Amino acid sequence: MKSLLKRYLVLVVTLLIAPLNYASEKKRDLAINNVSGDLSVMVLGSGGAIATKKGRASSGYLIFTDGKPRILMDVGGGTLPVLLKVVSV
Repeated sequence: MKSLLKRYLVLVVTLLIAPLNYASEKKRDLAINNVSGDLSVMVLGSGGAIATKKGRASSGYLIFTDGKPRILMDVGGGTLPVLLKVVSV
């Protein structure tokens, strides 16, 4: 009985800790953390007026000054999911 309880406790603790570790790793790997320079442009999408099923988003750009995002420009359809992948919310 105690062995089963220990296994259950280990499982619960693992399930609680795993998402925290994943979230911290995800923050370190964000594309926004790799931007440097006085002026930079990140292309969030370069497609046409409509986002495609294959994942190509409409045009959208994130303008950086001094390594920090300042201007979100020309945000087309499908750009929001791409933006959420590169910045932490």
